[in-house]
Parts: sequence; structure tokens; C-alpha cells
Amino acid sequence: EEVVCAATADGYLYAVKTDSGKLDWRFGVSEDTAYPPVLGGKTVYSGDKRRELYAIDTDNGEEKWRFDIDVDSDKGLRDGYICANKETVYVCGGGSLLEGYLYAIDAVGGYKKWSFEIKDRVHSVTMDDERVYCVSAEGGLYALDRWSGDRLWHFKSDDVNYYSTTVSNETVYVA
Repeated sequence: EEVVCAATADGYLYAVKTDSGKLDWRFGVSEDTAYPPVLGGKTVYSGDKRRELYAIDTDNGEEKWRFDIDVDSDKGLRDGYICANKETVYVCGGGSLLEGYLYAIDAVGGYKKWSFEIKDRVHSVTMDDERVYCVSAEGGLYALDRWSGDRLWHFKSDDVNYYSTTVSNETVYVA
């Protein structure tokens, strides 16, 4: 059976069966707000304001692993921006108004593969087959190698703040 997942301000991630609308399971995070869930294979990922990223089994709602985004800040995961596939979870991490991080977390083991520091807040993350893209508050669009985290290029637009990004057919769209 398929489920749809929703995060709520009461600190729970709910999985509801798509065919009946009945609750399948719920998972509680350690803070009062669960961030929007993202699916990667048979795992759903969500985070909280406490800087923790959770990997939850979609079949039973049990925690597979938990990763603490280790930053010197109370900002936690950056606005819950997460994207994932079966191998890697990419997440925008805390920092202050002047710094942010993009983390690549192993989807199976829950360990950090790499991180990339950006001298501004990171607002969004998306990926294609070879690159991961993130945008920063200062109007920067970054393209990183998905496997190494090496910066491939950086595009900066004058007087523009980016907040979201998506990619399709070898074109990155930002708004």
C-alpha cells in the first residue's frame, strides 16, 4: 500500500494510506516542528529545529538512523530543505545569517560523505544525475559534484535573492 507523508507543527510526521485515508503510522521528532518530508527509495527523510535529520522506514515508520547536523548555531536544518535519492541525502544546514552548509549524507548508513560551506544562508537544494545545486540568500547559485562536493561553478545575479530551485532537461530554474 502507498502512503502520503505530512509533517506538522505538533512534532510528528504522519503517514496516511492513499487508498483509505487511514493513519498508517506516525513518527515523533525531538522538537515541536517536523520539517517537510522527502522520499528517497523506501525511506522518508525529515528534520527538526534541533539540527537532526531523520531517516524513517516508509513501511513501518521506524527510525533507520538519525544524523546531527553539527553546526555552532541554534538555526538547525535550514528551513527543512532536503532532497534525496537511494544513495545520498542532501540537506541545507544551519549556520547564521552569514554562513550555511550543504551536507551529503549516506542514505543507507547515515554518515556524512561531505559538506560544503557557503558564506551565506542556504535556501534550497535540488539535484540531477551528476550535480547538486543550491541557492543562497545573496543571490548565488552553486553547482557541486554530487559525489565529491567539489564546486563546479557559481552564478551570481546582482540584486536578486534566490529562495528555490529545480532542475529539468539540463537547465536549472531559480526563483
